[in-house]
Amino acid sequence: MSAPDVLVVGAGPTGLTLALQAHEHGATVRIVDRRSEAFRRSRAMIVHSRTLECLRPLGVTAALLDRADRSPRAQLHLGSRVVDVGLGEAAMRGTPYPHLTMVRQADVEAVLTDALGRRGVEVEWGVELDALDVADERARATLSG
Repeated sequence: MSAPDVLVVGAGPTGLTLALQAHEHGATVRIVDRRSEAFRRSRAMIVHSRTLECLRPLGVTAALLDRADRSPRAQLHLGSRVVDVGLGEAAMRGTPYPHLTMVRQADVEAVLTDALGRRGVEVEWGVELDALDVADERARATLSG
């Protein structure tokens, strides 16, 4: 394999987005993750409007919104009172996504991984960064797995 322009270590939402953006800007990308497979428990449940705006040029927002709940509800317990609140009714102005968007991190990762796959970039699971050396404006990564 020839050396990629960009090596992304970690296939969480940030790494996947970085890989997708780098590819969209013409870089050759390699993305690795030490986990043996994609699935893990979600660590986040909300995608903010600005995040969707940033992801829109990458062509993934429609797929994210298809998996999302755009009108989540919650019950607030205020002493002896319980108040039902519509969290999706924020009616934020100045955004094409004026709602609170609830979507599992696992779904975000799946959408981003699928988008990379359609561009010919596959996540290499079970590959870990062992060392990184930088010299003469070049980086050399040692990977295992």
